[in-house]
Amino acid sequence: MKTNSLGRTGLSVSAYCLGTMTFGTQTSEAEGHGQIDMALDHGINFLDTAEMYPTTPMAAEHCGETERIIGTWNAANPSRRGDYILATKVTGAGQRMVRDGAQISRATITEAVEGSLKRLQTDYID
Repeated sequence: MKTNSLGRTGLSVSAYCLGTMTFGTQTSEAEGHGQIDMALDHGINFLDTAEMYPTTPMAAEHCGETERIIGTWNAANPSRRGDYILATKVTGAGQRMVRDGAQISRATITEAVEGSLKRLQTDYID
């Protein structure tokens, strides 16, 4: 698998990234876990998620479900957390389903990161 340097971070990410925006609605927990396993087994080392995922459909009751599914995979595979680069995103103003659409600020970023870490069952986001 071809890899690319991620800026000046010293991290190297695969040319392909596993997008997870359907985990929890269109993709079941078991299927999501299988996709993570398959991606890692085939050299993909980059997972993308967001606190507002899944987006299909976008609804307040689903927010965070994708990160929770990745978190249960992490809990079941603790020795593999170092095998991949994890990216997540904070939801900003205009998305009322997360923090009532609050503006991005130091406080909302801190709240978002703490929530993501808890759902992802990890102590770091790459």
